[in-house]
Amino acid sequence: MALIGYARVSTSDQELQPQLDALAAAGVDRVFAEHVSSTSTHRPQLAAALDYMQNRVGDVLVVVAIDRLSRSLIEFATLMERFDKEGLAFRSLTQPFDTSTPEGRMVTHLFAMFAQMERETISRRTRAGLESARAQGRVGGRPFVVTPDLLESVLHLKTLKKTHAEIAKALRISERSVSRAVAELRRAGSLS
Repeated sequence: MALIGYARVSTSDQELQPQLDALAAAGVDRVFAEHVSSTSTHRPQLAAALDYMQNRVGDVLVVVAIDRLSRSLIEFATLMERFDKEGLAFRSLTQPFDTSTPEGRMVTHLFAMFAQMERETISRRTRAGLESARAQGRVGGRPFVVTPDLLESVLHLKTLKKTHAEIAKALRISERSVSRAVAELRRAGSLS
């Protein structure tokens, strides 16, 4: 049986070292670590850890906390089901999760539900805050900067009957940015 560690932080300004230290202290044999959001579907180091554990009955995936692995109950339950089928286990260092026992499996699923509920609560609060800010006339996000060069390029491509998708691809901007530039051109009377 090998202990395989997985460490993850969501942003580049967060530090992996505390997780790596905790995993080393727990005696993990190998660690896979990455900087990526848990909501991202592309987590190459998690995929590498799971590939490494394939056909290694008895191995245990160890994380510092359950939210380092997943915040989605569905994804977490799917992983636990896969582990059961492949004879693998899961352990969290800071929470009482050890799926090598029936009790541990039950506790793991209960806490995964609480983690999902917490995430949904945070999301609901964030949406409420954004709606409140909008009602007060504040808009978040990066401001759209319309440069004369961008407007000229969009105007040229629009006169060539290019679609918004084609213009966005050619100028390496979003389709929404193209729409905003087109609206600006129409306001200025350059496009009909």
